[in-house]
Amino acid sequence: MEFSFGIGDAFLMSKLAWNVAQVLTKGRKSAPREFHELEDQLYSLAAALTALKNAFDVQNTPNSTRDGSAPQTDLLGEEEVLGETLKKVLASCNGTLKHLEEIMKKYGAMVEPKDMKEKTINKWANVLAKDYKKIAWTTEKGNLDSLRSQIMIHTNSLDLILGVISNSRTKRIERTLHENSHMMKEIYNWFSESMKHTEIEVHGIAHLPPARSNPSPPAATFETYAVSPFTFPFSLLGSQKSWMLYKVADTLHNTLVAIVIRNLALNYIQEFEQTFIRTLSEVKAELMFSRSMSNMLARVEPHTQQAYVLNLRGNVSNAGEDFESITFTMGTRTYKRSTIKGVDLLHYRAVRSGYGAPSSTPDMRNPFCDYAEILMFYNEPKGTTSGDISRNILQVRSNTSMSFFEEDASVTIRKIKCLGYSNEAWATTIESVDVGLQFSKTETARDFHKKLEAMRLELFALSLEYPQKEENVVLHL
Repeated sequence: MEFSFGIGDAFLMSKLAWNVAQVLTKGRKSAPREFHELEDQLYSLAAALTALKNAFDVQNTPNSTRDGSAPQTDLLGEEEVLGETLKKVLASCNGTLKHLEEIMKKYGAMVEPKDMKEKTINKWANVLAKDYKKIAWTTEKGNLDSLRSQIMIHTNSLDLILGVISNSRTKRIERTLHENSHMMKEIYNWFSESMKHTEIEVHGIAHLPPARSNPSPPAATFETYAVSPFTFPFSLLGSQKSWMLYKVADTLHNTLVAIVIRNLALNYIQEFEQTFIRTLSEVKAELMFSRSMSNMLARVEPHTQQAYVLNLRGNVSNAGEDFESITFTMGTRTYKRSTIKGVDLLHYRAVRSGYGAPSSTPDMRNPFCDYAEILMFYNEPKGTTSGDISRNILQVRSNTSMSFFEEDASVTIRKIKCLGYSNEAWATTIESVDVGLQFSKTETARDFHKKLEAMRLELFALSLEYPQKEENVVLHL
């Protein structure tokens, strides 16, 4: 749908209406009552035009675009008739305001200043004050009452269109929520039927728990639990294929728990991951993005606006208790931190963002990141400045070199990319740095190294499953 007058023009018209209203009565305190009434009508029209521009500006946010294409407005496609009406209203409104502006200039009510830094000079001419009833205030030679009626009609028409836009947007959101709710119900029904004989473990959710802490009694079955509005699924790293459902509703005890699923039948694994895990995570991420939420489960990169959901988590949180220090080495320079608060090992999958947009990624060559992230969180000792690094992200790839040293309980990771963040989210990046991780226990260091090696193997397997950036698919079997 093409507009002769765009939404940007609506903003210019609102400024024009405001300026004309300003000069109508400022030039003389004894301005006729009719001018004061016209001034009020022009302010109302300016407010309606500004509201129209703001309504369309909402569609230009990152969450309303799809794959970098043009913004999708509520008027496009399904409301062509309303679009034509809006075009006519804006054209008529523009004609009225331009005509009024010419009158103001003709009779000396608006004088452009000689100095560009000065504001518009308000200068009343005697003919405007004395003979305003003889002036042709409309293009149809109408009087001041006709002009006020025209402006009132423009304002009412814009208010009606804004009401339709608001109603259309509300219905679209309701429709999307209904579709998501229906999808989640189908996912839950399929899951309930397919998982009757699958082994599950239940954990507390004070934080993302270790995979085997506080298991539930063997009598626990999936029928006791239900998907909650906060449920988020992801895979767990390990030799045995397993998944975690974070924040599942325990209908028996009316609490939220985390469920670990394992021992799924081999013929169910692919369907379970594609139909349940990936679909549910994308639906949940979509709802989070619509509410401007971002965390370790789902996030949007601020620089690229690319959305990511958690795909795989390595259980290394216990290693944080035995961390002694971390040392960054680049050339002859070193930097050491010993106040480590926590650590996590995560791998993400790219998805599309956009409230109401399809979440699946069939056209993406490889939606999985080619690196995993080691998140290091630091305590803030007294005297910490605002620019100090509070967390680091270490990017581990399938070809990253690493070593475990049993004699001093340490792990070394070589030539990796390191991102540093302060409390103000300011980031610094080092492309190639050696990182030494010192532990208090040899067993903890060995387990951490095994988890890193397992993650490298997962990344290598994904690189074989999907074509790389420099590769092209020439044959589908």
